[in-house]
Amino acid sequence: MDNNYQVYYKQEMIEELHKEVLLYNIVLIIAGFFILIATVMTLISTLNISFKERIKFFGLLKSVGFNNKNIFSICILQSIIICLIGSLVGTILSLLISKHIGLYLAKLLILRDTDMISSDIFAVNINHAMLAILILFFTSLVSALLPAIKCAYLSPIEALSREK
Repeated sequence: MDNNYQVYYKQEMIEELHKEVLLYNIVLIIAGFFILIATVMTLISTLNISFKERIKFFGLLKSVGFNNKNIFSICILQSIIICLIGSLVGTILSLLISKHIGLYLAKLLILRDTDMISSDIFAVNINHAMLAILILFFTSLVSALLPAIKCAYLSPIEALSREK
């Protein structure tokens, strides 16, 4: 008979789990940072395209008396509205999808006779959702600054003479 048994103490297991969770959190924070940078670049590109499509409109507004501040405000406001709509739709979809994933996994694990998981493991914490909306808002605002400045300081003659 082989006597190669190992003894694990709960405290040691908890410490190991804490180390693993900390490592996962660090990896997720780094991944989130890169995702945030990619999001900012995508938003800047999208807003640049959106504003370039309406360059004649902005030139017309400037020719009838709108100043740089007004054009800048219009561009920023558009970005905020898009952000609010996107964050509301995204939050609602994430709540619905996470609930269904949790229910599906709970049913799957109940069929396997295990009590390792509950149906609310994928539940979205409202504080995390609000933090995500806040981060999205500031990301959208920062992303809109460069395209809005470009539109605001464009001369009306140049804007009206541009081809699409």
